[in-house]
Amino acid sequence: MLLYEKVHEEIARRTTALQTMQRQDGTWQFCFEGAPLTDCHMIFLLKLLGRDKEIEPFVKRLASLQTNEGIW
Repeated sequence: MLLYEKVHEEIARRTTALQTMQRQDGTWQFCFEGAPLTDCHMIFLLKLLGRDKEIEPFVKRLASLQTNEGIW
C-alpha cells in the first residue's frame, strides 16, 4: 500500500472516530480538558478551512458558557 493510501485511510478513520464522539449540537466534550477549549479549536479550524457557515453552533455554545464577567 502506498503512503498516500495509508494517510488517506488514517484520515478517514480518524474523521469517523471524531464524528461518533460529536454531540447533537455539533460540539465535543472530553474529560481531559474544558469543553470551551475544544470548541475554540474547532472554530479556529473551520475558519482556516473557510467553512464559516459551520461555526455558529460552536459560537452559540461558547456564548452560553460565558459568565457576566466575560470568562468561561
